[in-house]
Amino acid sequence: MVGAVGAAVLLRRGGDAPTREPAPAAAGSATDDVALRKYLDEADRLVKDGRPLAAERMLDNARALATKDHDLIIRLAVLTDSVAVDTQRAAARRALEAGDAAAAREAARKILALRPDDAAAAKILASTQVDAGAAP
Repeated sequence: MVGAVGAAVLLRRGGDAPTREPAPAAAGSATDDVALRKYLDEADRLVKDGRPLAAERMLDNARALATKDHDLIIRLAVLTDSVAVDTQRAAARRALEAGDAAAAREAARKILALRPDDAAAAKILASTQVDAGAAP
């Protein structure tokens, strides 16, 4: 076994000193929390700008990081829900514009599964069911 002084001498001479692998970052490290906050901030900004698909990419990156910070976990869940609703709302709008009542109905159902009291989704669902001849 080589002591600290022996290792220093070996290093100066270019010899083989014992090496240690760097310790892996602990799950939920401070570095992950900083990165997670940045991804969440950007996802939040993108949601506010009406860009749910871009926000979803930021959330994918955020989900890849580990954290034990409950506030960050809650914020990730809330933003994920918001992005899912916004994505389905955009899908419903595109479907209505294209005259695809079935796709609009499906998007409205997905919104209502996440937010049962969403009036706009309920209205889309009711109007597309009436158009399809089904009872609301």
